[in-house]
Amino acid sequence: MERAELLLDSLNRFADPQLLSVIRIAVPSDGIGVVQDRLVHRSKFPIAIIDEEDVVPALARFRHLWSWPRQQVLKLAAAETSPTPFVLVFDSDVICTRPTHLSDLVVGDKAILQSEPMRLHPEWWRRSAAILKVRFDRNGRGMSVTPAILAHAIASSLAQRIGGLYGGDWAHFLLSLYERRLLQGYLPWNWRTHRRMPRWTEYSLYYLNAVDTGLLHACHTAAGTSEAPALLVSRHSYWNAGSSSSVSDAFAPDDPAHFVVAQSNSGIDPADVRACVAPHLR
Repeated sequence: MERAELLLDSLNRFADPQLLSVIRIAVPSDGIGVVQDRLVHRSKFPIAIIDEEDVVPALARFRHLWSWPRQQVLKLAAAETSPTPFVLVFDSDVICTRPTHLSDLVVGDKAILQSEPMRLHPEWWRRSAAILKVRFDRNGRGMSVTPAILAHAIASSLAQRIGGLYGGDWAHFLLSLYERRLLQGYLPWNWRTHRRMPRWTEYSLYYLNAVDTGLLHACHTAAGTSEAPALLVSRHSYWNAGSSSSVSDAFAPDDPAHFVVAQSNSGIDPADVRACVAPHLR
């Protein structure tokens, strides 16, 4: 909760009032009251607290799964069901670092997309490509991680594609790939030799579908260019325990990114993160 409070504090400090129409926070049903009490009145933006199983009904059958796959289907569903063309996706460990306007993130009716080499996480791309039955260049560039901007058109196309390929609900299918007892009927050829669980990700599925359908260039423009100089994720993000990165450096004027990540599973104490960035939020 402390991380989410810090995210909201940073958005209050730096985000233009026109940047977000509403902040939708998906939580388990038993956490709605606590989140409501601690976050709703903290934000200058309207906040809607939503039961995550109302967003993705399939989650009711997979309550025993750990948070990683659950969070990923929630992000895709948020974009698929959004009434707006684009959704800015956050995790609670994201912090806004500088004044941010809609025009920084959406340029010429296209949302910026930050890329990274696919070779950083080849298994994500390989297994997502197997699900979608597409090819990819393992030496190419794909989509980076949260924070990210997702297009409603691409997320809707992806949901329809997975539903069409495998029948039924797309979210149920993706979650079922983490159930060993359900894998037999869906195992793509290149999973048969791997003992590890399937590591598809929301962004690798999203990006590969966007490229294959031709929607990538209709909905996105590359971040960090002369036309769209802003980046989403700072190079000063703290990803792992023992990292030499200092989150406070992300607030420097020469950093083109608008957000920094203090990775929650790195073990870094939220109180230490707040102490580090507090001078920049005054």
